[in-house]
Amino acid sequence: MWFLQIYWKYIFITAIIVIVIITILPAQQFGPEIIIEGSTPNQIYKLAPVIDLDSQGNLGVSWGVSGITWDTVKFVKSYDRGQTFENSVIVDTLLKDPDAGDTFSTLLCFDFLDNPMVFYWRWVFPYWYFHFYKKSEDGGLRFPENKYNFTSAYYPVDYLFYNENCGFLAYSAYPHPELIVKKSVNSGISFIDSTVVNTGNNYPNYNISLVKCGNGDILCFYTGEGNIYYNRSTDLGENFSDTVAIENEYKYKNGVYAHAFQNHVFIIYKASSDSISPKIIFNRSDDYGYSFDHKTVIYDFGSTVLNSHPVPFIIFNPNVGLCIVWSKNPGINRTIMFTYSTDLGDTFGTPVTVTEGNKWRFYRSMAVSDSGDVYITYINDDNYNIILNKTKLPVISGIKTQTALKVKEYQLLPVYPNPFNSYTQISFKIPQTSKIMLEIYDLVGRRVKTLANETYQTGAHHIRWDGTNQYGGEVTTGIYFVRLSTPGFKATHKILLMR
Repeated sequence: MWFLQIYWKYIFITAIIVIVIITILPAQQFGPEIIIEGSTPNQIYKLAPVIDLDSQGNLGVSWGVSGITWDTVKFVKSYDRGQTFENSVIVDTLLKDPDAGDTFSTLLCFDFLDNPMVFYWRWVFPYWYFHFYKKSEDGGLRFPENKYNFTSAYYPVDYLFYNENCGFLAYSAYPHPELIVKKSVNSGISFIDSTVVNTGNNYPNYNISLVKCGNGDILCFYTGEGNIYYNRSTDLGENFSDTVAIENEYKYKNGVYAHAFQNHVFIIYKASSDSISPKIIFNRSDDYGYSFDHKTVIYDFGSTVLNSHPVPFIIFNPNVGLCIVWSKNPGINRTIMFTYSTDLGDTFGTPVTVTEGNKWRFYRSMAVSDSGDVYITYINDDNYNIILNKTKLPVISGIKTQTALKVKEYQLLPVYPNPFNSYTQISFKIPQTSKIMLEIYDLVGRRVKTLANETYQTGAHHIRWDGTNQYGGEVTTGIYFVRLSTPGFKATHKILLMR
């Protein structure tokens, strides 16, 4: 029998080793580095690249080149998972200006037809940022002569493809404490509407992040005045809610990125309590961004100064999970770090090193394919090579969806917009299947309308009230109350209707 004991002990140890290898090895296999572009004629130096994938999983990369006479913005594509790259395409050339700084590629994104849009900016003395973008109509083979441009006193910008035709461009209105959101209905070729987003006297800085929630709402995230904020639109960008603050534990923050999937909204940012000892912070909402209550410290830098560039970046792919990349050290010896989660951020793997040395990544420096390929781009500041590094993560199944929300208690969430004119949205969360009564009352306690009187499944739910009574007639301007009732829970919120 002794040999059977040894045999089963061997099987057990082997199984443990296999599990450990499967669990931690994929994220440790970054490298070797792939040079996208080396030194070029008339080059002084290059600027860090940005990256995105088209719908087929083909890789696009864009970067800026500082030359002797001209600055150049380039774009290149790979059709074999980053092993080789096509010849680079010139997006734009800008004549050198003694009062102008470098030309950076800030954002690359593909539309629903796999045509790339490249955003880039140039800083001009004393403090203006001239933003430009061009969109290719042939998959990136060429870019038009004409470019769209806009001006800001700060560099953050983001673009969201809402659907095949509709998209939104957001940028800082600094030195004014506002954001500008422009709407396109022809897939980013031109813009028809412009909305000023009230940021509550907070000056958006470092970056802006637009996401589309599973319920169709648009959230615009940014940092400013020591907090993480967002504004919400429920009417396709026509209006945005007042500013909502998310983070109040840490005093100093320097940028936030967000990603949305169904009812979940994921955010990542760098923060500290005293301008030193910064941390990479992750948080998650399970109710379309109405509440964030899954805060996790991903990485603690120790006693180092909170540097501002670049902020961490996050991507969610339902076939892979949550992927996060950040830079560890300011100065010359910069280390790029990576981690990922397969359970929506409940747990994360041990952070691993992507690369070390004088390497520099920009904001949107990572892309993740449906087949598990993770691509990270950066520049080697010693020789200005544009570099791609990648790894392969296992494709997973069983990502939790809306029906698997971890709701711990009954909640009637804040109503918004509030005050409202045409409609307002009422949201609530329930931890188990329950009979729900949702009613509107006036100031003297008379029932105005019953919005819900039925059984709901566990999770988050959202109901709109359009300011009408039980018979469909419009009610007058005034104060009303929404009351949520279940067999074991009651809650009430005040609403102000302004005609």
